[in-house]
Amino acid sequence: KDKIIHMCCMAMSELGEVCSFFQKERQGHEIDHQKLKLELGDLMFAVNELISFTGNNANEVAQLNIRKLRQRYPNGFEEAKSVNRSE
Repeated sequence: KDKIIHMCCMAMSELGEVCSFFQKERQGHEIDHQKLKLELGDLMFAVNELISFTGNNANEVAQLNIRKLRQRYPNGFEEAKSVNRSE
């Protein structure tokens, strides 16, 4: 359980770091794409560890998500369907 909590915290932390690149870009800074890739890799590591620790398989999780999104947005993302979707 400690590993799961650690990976949840790590994923949130790394997501914050990824978001900071785009916040800084809005403030006029250039994105360092190499550093962004490194942070995205850290985020992927944490998410993959979470998937593994919870007894799941990353490919199955990804495929399930793709099916869900294709069902929800068969023609690609539509704002109206996002706002007015049924669960």
